[in-house]
Amino acid sequence: MHVGKNFYSNFNLTVVDDADIFIGDSVMIAPNVTIATGTHPVCPELREKAYQYNLPVHIGNRVWIGAGAIILPGVTVGDDSVIGAGSVVTKDVPSGVVAVGNPCRVLREISEHDYEYYCKNRKIGFSVERDKR
Repeated sequence: MHVGKNFYSNFNLTVVDDADIFIGDSVMIAPNVTIATGTHPVCPELREKAYQYNLPVHIGNRVWIGAGAIILPGVTVGDDSVIGAGSVVTKDVPSGVVAVGNPCRVLREISEHDYEYYCKNRKIGFSVERDKR
């Protein structure tokens, strides 16, 4: 498992790292999150033989993963994205979006509004310099 700098995780993070997990810089993970790389075939005859396969997980830089989210094998979460609480991430999430739900889907892109308001219509109160990466 590779964890970047300035990483924060709240309590009860479960990491099943039978394959590589890459976590970028400045990632924040809320309570009760699971990141798993191991999974099993749908075919019952293979499961009967205890077959398992493992796929790496990649979490980009400056990602926030909400409470109770589950990140499944083979998923990539792009830079600057937010995964909503309780989401089950079954497919890749692009950079710069808010994604929520079960299965997790992109709700919206992160916009100028997010640089002026931190929650609903509560103003940040100071100017946030945008990173031009």
